[in-house]
Amino acid sequence: MMHPANRFGIVVRLLAAAALVVSTYLLFLAMSGRTTGLGCGGGSGCSQVLASRWSKVLGTPVSLYAVGVYGLMTLLLILPPPPPPPGDAPRERLNQRSGLLALLAAAAIAGGVWFTALQVVTIGEFCRFCMAAHLCGGLASAVILYRCARSAFVGTVRRALLGTALVGMMMTLQVIWPTPTAQILRGGSMRAAGDQYVIEVGQGEIRLNPSELPIMGAPDAKRLLLLLYDYTCPHCRRMHQFLQQAERRYGEQLGVVMLPMPLDADCNPTLDHTEPRHEHACEYAELALAVWRADRGRYHDFDHWLNEGDDPPDVGEARRKAVEIIGEQALARALADDWPRSQIGRNVGLHQALSAAMGGSGGLPLLLSGGVLVAGRTHDASELFAVLEAELGLTVVNPVEKSNPPPADGALQ
Repeated sequence: MMHPANRFGIVVRLLAAAALVVSTYLLFLAMSGRTTGLGCGGGSGCSQVLASRWSKVLGTPVSLYAVGVYGLMTLLLILPPPPPPPGDAPRERLNQRSGLLALLAAAAIAGGVWFTALQVVTIGEFCRFCMAAHLCGGLASAVILYRCARSAFVGTVRRALLGTALVGMMMTLQVIWPTPTAQILRGGSMRAAGDQYVIEVGQGEIRLNPSELPIMGAPDAKRLLLLLYDYTCPHCRRMHQFLQQAERRYGEQLGVVMLPMPLDADCNPTLDHTEPRHEHACEYAELALAVWRADRGRYHDFDHWLNEGDDPPDVGEARRKAVEIIGEQALARALADDWPRSQIGRNVGLHQALSAAMGGSGGLPLLLSGGVLVAGRTHDASELFAVLEAELGLTVVNPVEKSNPPPADGALQ
């Protein structure tokens, strides 16, 4: 029969190996530019955490550090134990392997606490893969520290403090030098062809006519952007607010075609289920497109109202607002038309094609212009302005006052 201590040691090794496997998968997602994992849709907690600025330190995915910690920890745990030190060594003296294990365990626990706190307090969402790695790695690390402390308490404390200090330095770097959250991708193109625009993605192309779609800004602008968004996605809502500032900043140079892409399985067949936050996303999109279809001149009033604040209004209140703006009969006729749902279907298809070109990221919002695709949220308006000016050559026409600092990430999608 196996000794209980041996069985416990096997469990610790398995926990450390599990943390390594999950961290390696997260690193694979990060290196391939994806923000969605198995079972996680574009609006899931995983997507929000992996797309947040906290997912990197100085441009390096935090999962790379986790792979290093758990990989070395697993290796040390499975190597044969070193021979006992000669003579009567003091209890405070750790052998090199135990000392390194104590340091790694302390770093794993400190890092797990830090990134769990970020998800709870700052981002307001949870990544199931991240939490699985933190849980497995934290349990293994707690046992390692306990066993090391039993044999050499003072040495373990010293190494634990050093491991915690190293993670503290990483936390400081993450706060002081935030990584831009938006991805700028090149490839494919969007070009004018008469009154249409041709979007080349992968081996195919998609055509759309901006004059037949809602647009923010000038239809004949120097630079036309396509915005794929969801009214229930706070990242998208903030992007909408940033683009309103951009419209004033760049004047007639900029036009943004508004393409609602609901993260709601009711009208989005690419989703298996609807996350609670995205319930009624289809209804908001249909209402907005119906208002535009019924009265293009009043669309912006409704669209801007619908995007105020971090959360959408109650769907019943949104319907009443649409009635107030265009009238009950006009809204009923527009909703009875098949066009709003058909356009949503086309938007979903475009999003799916762009997502595939990005390697399956699937996140929102997405901005496309020319051969440049801005994927994911931007931290603030100035970050978006920098992208538009550097990548699209826009120049400032009407400087606007500096925007207020963004709310905590917990107020986002």
